[in-house]
Amino acid sequence: MPCPARSAVTGSCVNDGVHIIRGYSLTSTPFATVCGNEIPAPLTVAGPVLLNFYSNEQITDFGFKFSYRIISCGGVFNFSSGIITSPSYSYTDYLNDMHCLYTITVSDDKVIELKFSDFDVVPSTSCSHDYLAIYDGANTSDPLLGKFCGSKRPPNVKSRNNSMLLVFNTDSFQTARGWKISFRQTLGPQQGCGGYLTALNNTFASPDSDSNGIYDKNLNCVWIIIAPVNKVIHLTFNTFALEAASTRQRCLYDYVKLYDGDSENANLAETFCGSTLPAPFISSGNFLTVQFVSDLVLEREGFNATYTIMDMPCGGTYNATWTPQNISSPNSSDPDVPFSTCTWVIDAPPHQQVKITVWALQLTSQDCTQNYLELQDSPQGHGNSRIKFCGRNASAVPVFDSSTSTAVVIFKSGVVNRNSRMSFTYQIADCNRDYHKAFGNLRSPGWPDNYNSDMDCTITVTAPQNHTISLFFHSFGIENSVECRNDFLEVRNGSNSNSPLLGKYCGALLPSPVFSQNNELYLRFKSDSVTSDRGYEIIWTSSPSGCGGTLYGDRGSFTSPGYPGTYPNNTHCEWALVAPAGRLVTVNFYFISIDDPGDCVQNYLTLYDGPNASSPSSGPYCGGDTSIAPFVASSNQVFIKFHADYARHPSAFRLTWHS
Repeated sequence: MPCPARSAVTGSCVNDGVHIIRGYSLTSTPFATVCGNEIPAPLTVAGPVLLNFYSNEQITDFGFKFSYRIISCGGVFNFSSGIITSPSYSYTDYLNDMHCLYTITVSDDKVIELKFSDFDVVPSTSCSHDYLAIYDGANTSDPLLGKFCGSKRPPNVKSRNNSMLLVFNTDSFQTARGWKISFRQTLGPQQGCGGYLTALNNTFASPDSDSNGIYDKNLNCVWIIIAPVNKVIHLTFNTFALEAASTRQRCLYDYVKLYDGDSENANLAETFCGSTLPAPFISSGNFLTVQFVSDLVLEREGFNATYTIMDMPCGGTYNATWTPQNISSPNSSDPDVPFSTCTWVIDAPPHQQVKITVWALQLTSQDCTQNYLELQDSPQGHGNSRIKFCGRNASAVPVFDSSTSTAVVIFKSGVVNRNSRMSFTYQIADCNRDYHKAFGNLRSPGWPDNYNSDMDCTITVTAPQNHTISLFFHSFGIENSVECRNDFLEVRNGSNSNSPLLGKYCGALLPSPVFSQNNELYLRFKSDSVTSDRGYEIIWTSSPSGCGGTLYGDRGSFTSPGYPGTYPNNTHCEWALVAPAGRLVTVNFYFISIDDPGDCVQNYLTLYDGPNASSPSSGPYCGGDTSIAPFVASSNQVFIKFHADYARHPSAFRLTWHS
């Protein structure tokens, strides 16, 4: 009796089956072989494709019916303009395992401009899985202009010559909607349309390729002016004559836009059209982007502009050292000083922090929207990392220690004059810290390198009133000694060294989480003069319910209250995990034992694929299952809810997460 047929995407299917062969030859190794009675998943094969149906002399069956669709993947585009879409765009998501090459070539004296009208490609770190790569030439050895994934629409891309290569690559996992791009030939920097300007002063103008006295049609020229650090750019228009605004006084046809930064994604400062000569403009930093757009209808004489590089009146980027350095805001009533906002970015060496001491502050108004001092934990700091002083509290500015290697000082005054001033000192901070926030991270000095010898650091963490604090240890390594006499980290429930001791730690064993009984914790880290270790990394959060809170970062862990002991009755916790943008969160069930009758109604753990409880959920989980598959989110945020009416048996859990 013959062996029964077995279904296979790649298998023997000895008796009856269908070989799917790439190419024209029956002797080629099949790309896939199918048989049995299971309908195979759709296959994508680079054509041409040969189907070879075979059967033996014994059992027969109903046979098969295949449908196929030819999908365009790549191509050559020798046109002055056109539209390119990803395979299957507009009727289904793109397919897995594709590698498509699109070559665009225009006239020899022109360049290519791409504009994205839609973009949705599965995100990944460094766009390493699914991506669209754009090369400035016809080969992958030419300069890479950009590599894109995710759902954010990329900016316009312009080549430097008359050819461009697009490479669309997908892996064998997730798919997405795809993309739609329009391209056209236009003038480039060699013809005076855009480019990078780095000289200390220069002049540029609207392109007039045929020298007929008016600018060319259908242009999109972008000049990016780059000045040295702590310099600014002074732009002056010498002549200006563009098509006038629309009936609604909007510049819709031909216009010049100024972006106060290094691209068209920076803040839009001004838009000009018509014949009125624009006022001079001074950038707030060392980049300025100028965009000129013309349509297909009416052209005029255009513009001529000159820029010069000048010293920054206030603000800038500075490097902190152990020696204190002083900075003051401008103290001038000169009307040529155009700034009402000064921003200083202070950088310390890696793994060090910045200490800011404000020693003079005077504001001319009680209006906190136009007159204030703001100290910011980092350029990308979260809301709780910002402290603003204005109005009546302007004189009560404490010493500010950043929790990262960067601090930002922002001083805003409606008018910068002799009656409005601010002065501060910056330096590398010592290891003593005071945190007044709802969440944050704590690292030993020098992390992730070994800490120094002969250190004695004190840290106080103060959460909002009615909150309690949870400490979760992510990494730990402190020289081991008897009773932790030499190097140690001690945690106390309160604000000083006399508060009740919650734990004293050393060695390499990762400590269990620490939970406070009020809104303050006192930590002391001490090292002797002999040996050192890598130190510690701690994430802390707080919540009015005794557990829960927001956890930021690319990885971490959290537990039920009192872990590894049993959580109390009537416990309710809510955590929000927030990873860096563009990264997917994965949650692992390290340990779970939630006592419940079995229906997960009174005691349960639920995970949500998104920022809150209205997002798609997974669970609820209860009981003592130790083999729960990891939870993989579709974004950088996960919301977690834990509820327990009671705990009759030893119950606790610990979850870990990474992105």
